[in-house]
Amino acid sequence: MTTGSKRTSPPAPEHPRAAEYLVQRLEAVGAKAAEYLNKSRAANTRRAYRADWADFKAWCARYRRPAVPTAPETVAFYLADRSQDLKTSTLARRLATIAEAHRAAGFDPPTKAAQVRLVWAGIRREKGVAQNHVRPVLIRHIRLMVAHLPDSLLGVRDRALLLLGFAGAMRRSELVGLDVTDLAVSDEGLVLLIRRSKTDQIGLGRKVGIPRGARPETCPVRAVQAWLELSGIDDGPLFRSVNKHGQLRETRLSDRAVAEVVKRSLLAAGRTARRYAGHSLRAGLITQAAYGGRVGTGDPGPVGTQIPGGDAPVHPGREPVPRERSGQGRVVNPCCRAAGNGLPSAGPRWTPGPRTSPGPPDPTRPPIPPAG
Repeated sequence: MTTGSKRTSPPAPEHPRAAEYLVQRLEAVGAKAAEYLNKSRAANTRRAYRADWADFKAWCARYRRPAVPTAPETVAFYLADRSQDLKTSTLARRLATIAEAHRAAGFDPPTKAAQVRLVWAGIRREKGVAQNHVRPVLIRHIRLMVAHLPDSLLGVRDRALLLLGFAGAMRRSELVGLDVTDLAVSDEGLVLLIRRSKTDQIGLGRKVGIPRGARPETCPVRAVQAWLELSGIDDGPLFRSVNKHGQLRETRLSDRAVAEVVKRSLLAAGRTARRYAGHSLRAGLITQAAYGGRVGTGDPGPVGTQIPGGDAPVHPGREPVPRERSGQGRVVNPCCRAAGNGLPSAGPRWTPGPRTSPGPPDPTRPPIPPAG
């Protein structure tokens, strides 16, 4: 006699309910396939595609033209009309949405037609393709922002979010996607497990090292530990929403809330929040690092490993990693701790090596390779 649950076996082909079973089984498989199809794109991408497709369908309905399948002429007219109001980057996403909708319906995308491609080339030539980037949050901004945060539950959470996001050059989705179990504390700092990101949709994961800071008020490791201690969180999402009564909620913080925290902290520090967003944290560390050195193009290795010509540990999966070659030929990772400021360094101070000029090297000239 066997124990445990048994899987229901299909009836024999000659059984009268065999056809009914196959229909039900096919429906279940179809539902699962639809679920996987829905997960093939990120949530933000699906949200943007739905909005783009709704706009295109409404435009086609207004001019009494079919949306699927549609003629290349319709797409060309749509681009010419919407180019008066939309940015080039938005129009590019609309084209991708139209093509994806036609492929899903089994039709050839009309966006490949010569008429569409020529109209699109003219729009790009006239409007340009440069994007409006957000302004970076630099070290001086971070110091002011965290200094004006209260010691309440909300203030402690915002301090941890800002310092960790800046120190790790993290995207919004990476920051709010962290769980408590993704953190490993060591004497040197924190090791974060980024399970999924914009450039890792299938969840291969990577680890990012966060070193300790010299100043307690701006140390990302101390800030995260203070948040965990005050909130009492020991499992689940690391960053959670706090209601207007100062009570912690179980829901994970949204990626849009990161932008609200950045803007709110800037305003509290007496600075403008215009053109700042959640991505300003990631852009801030990269920009600050570029101030101190050149940008490298090599692929970084695992946490704590060496890179050719240097002796500093690097963060994995960062593209590209800003680096500086000092007078002695040392390749330094600017994301390492800077002495005295408690924040990841923007590049070490220049110290002249042997046979160098008394001043700092000219940033427009290529670096001099080390002797030997």
